[in-house]
Amino acid sequence: MSKVAVVGNKDGWSKDFVFNVLNSHKITKNDIIISGGSAGIDSYAQEFAEEKGCQIRIIYPDPEISAPQKYFYRNERIAEMCDKMIAFDKGDENSGTKNKIMYAQKFGKEVIIIDEEMIDISDIPARRLKLTKQK
Repeated sequence: MSKVAVVGNKDGWSKDFVFNVLNSHKITKNDIIISGGSAGIDSYAQEFAEEKGCQIRIIYPDPEISAPQKYFYRNERIAEMCDKMIAFDKGDENSGTKNKIMYAQKFGKEVIIIDEEMIDISDIPARRLKLTKQK
């Protein structure tokens, strides 16, 4: 069983693309998907988990903490809980996605970054070879 955080920007990714990437990482019903409960990638991660029969852990921002700290705390929790992170990253240096990636790297987790250049590549195995892995 692996705990996989699926994170990313809210806009600009198709559900089919996200599902293809997640399928290429051999996520099974024995795995746990961790998500932040937002629109876009987070909702696709939840739909993928439901379709595959995986457990899903949604980590919502703590309503007792004011913004933006509640999002930073949520991002840190997601990174701490996962074994690896699949991050759909649009390249915005000030995004929550970058913040989650930074926390995951701090905790020594495997981070797989999916960027916009991969969107038009139709061959999933080739796409996997182009992933940026950081540990």
